[in-house]
Amino acid sequence: GKLADRPVRELLGGKRTSLRVYLSQTPSDDLAETKRRARSYFDQGFKAQKWFLRHGPPDGESGFRFNVDVVEALRTELGPEAKLMFDFAVGGRGRCDWDVPYAIRVAKAIEPFKPHWLEEPFSPEEIESYAKLYGETGIPLATGEHTYTRWNIKPFLDRKLVRFVQSDPEWCGGLSELLEIAKLVRQYDGVPLIPHGHHVLAAANCVASQPESLCPMIEYGVTFTKGRQAIQTRVLWPEGGRLEMPTEPGLGPGIDWSRMERI
Repeated sequence: GKLADRPVRELLGGKRTSLRVYLSQTPSDDLAETKRRARSYFDQGFKAQKWFLRHGPPDGESGFRFNVDVVEALRTELGPEAKLMFDFAVGGRGRCDWDVPYAIRVAKAIEPFKPHWLEEPFSPEEIESYAKLYGETGIPLATGEHTYTRWNIKPFLDRKLVRFVQSDPEWCGGLSELLEIAKLVRQYDGVPLIPHGHHVLAAANCVASQPESLCPMIEYGVTFTKGRQAIQTRVLWPEGGRLEMPTEPGLGPGIDWSRMERI
């Protein structure tokens, strides 16, 4: 893209210049503050929001109750128009400690609040755990962030265990592999590819090159995505629930070398 002086999405045949965004964020220990933040973003146009469930079996009954209270509070605050997703925050805990009974209990408790998906409740190799959870509730399951390459995600698709694929270009093998995953996902009716938002540039260019029916939106972390763009010439930030695609050649804004120190 840099050599051709064109955005990568154009080289890939994409014509989309604006993408829908869902915001990811971590709830506060104060539910009132969580609801305030959710309402503020919702009123700015961010109707799709993902929140991290921070507690697992080691946190006992109080942790379980907090998870459920977060879901109930957000649905009550934002109403049926909001698209609410929930993710077990393995990164914050440093371990995958949800087991099948706990995941089933959480899913059944939050199902009345109509989550759009429950994300990555187990480690990526625990496909049988996904199978056991899948049949217990009507909540769609999402995975792929830690499921590397198309060959790792294919068994989940073949067994119809996930409704959303979330492969990440920084982690799955690059933009080329993400495009191969998009080709794979296209073969399964009704399953979209919504890349995990470790960064935003590569994922956005891939999504912009695909039909909206296949790649309807991208993830943007409220606290982490902006920081990961710190050395760019400018930071991409969504407005009104959408991200305008960069027009710079390549993936987007380049490196601001004045922010780099030579050692």
